[in-house]
Amino acid sequence: MIVRSILVEESTLREYLKTHWRGFDTKDYELLTAMLLAEFHSKQFGGGFHIAFPVKQQTDREVSNEYTADNIEQVLKRFINEDTPIDLLVVPKEEVDPWPTSAREAKAKGQAFQLKRIAARTGGDSTQEILNLLEKIAKHYASIQAGLVLVIGGGKTSGSVDMDRIRNSFNFDGFPFNRVMFITGTAQGVLFGEIWPNFGHKEYSSEDLF
Repeated sequence: MIVRSILVEESTLREYLKTHWRGFDTKDYELLTAMLLAEFHSKQFGGGFHIAFPVKQQTDREVSNEYTADNIEQVLKRFINEDTPIDLLVVPKEEVDPWPTSAREAKAKGQAFQLKRIAARTGGDSTQEILNLLEKIAKHYASIQAGLVLVIGGGKTSGSVDMDRIRNSFNFDGFPFNRVMFITGTAQGVLFGEIWPNFGHKEYSSEDLF
């Protein structure tokens, strides 16, 4: 699958969120997810990773190759393509070294992800709702070479989710996505991890994030 994208450095996105964070109920939650995906891949596979966002066709004529914390909001608002099953990709830095590149149409390989926002049951257990969602996806989604990230609740809307129960009770054989990951926000920070095919998580405090 070929996806026209703009590349943003993880450090640039971190700096942007540090100064512009508006909360879990905004688009910033998805940008935070992208930032942690890049960090996760750096720790899992070594080396650094850029973040790629799908863009509209005319974008390369209107924006430069370099994005900073000062102009990233304008780029994300004006040029991101929402009409695609891919929400973002993480791309190894070695694929686009040196960076920033002078080529407007540099080609690189990356891991694609689709984000699925889920409203958590405030103060309650949302495990069954997530199991129901995964069952629906397994039955109705076509196979795609991408990972799925469950973006769950956040902040005051957070409830509890039993990830061990999800992993142990759901049959992922034939699942249309090649990975299932999750992020859930808390009053103290976020919990980020993977359910399948690997399993594990890391908790981040607000200080860890920014």
